[in-house]
Amino acid sequence: MIKVCEHCSNINIELLKNEVGEDKVEVGCIENCAAYKTEAYGFINDELIVEKDSDDWIKKASKL
Repeated sequence: MIKVCEHCSNINIELLKNEVGEDKVEVGCIENCAAYKTEAYGFINDELIVEKDSDDWIKKASKL
């Protein structure tokens, strides 16, 4: 399961859903607001993953 915040994860959520499937993505508060200013971050299988940008994060998530 993938969990990201639409406000602070710095991830293109529509692109993420298109890449991995909407059923694998949960969007909502992940309780890490402003932890990273420019990096993309979110949870993949309950592990916090941080990448330099949205594209790199989505590439990692697509390897589920």
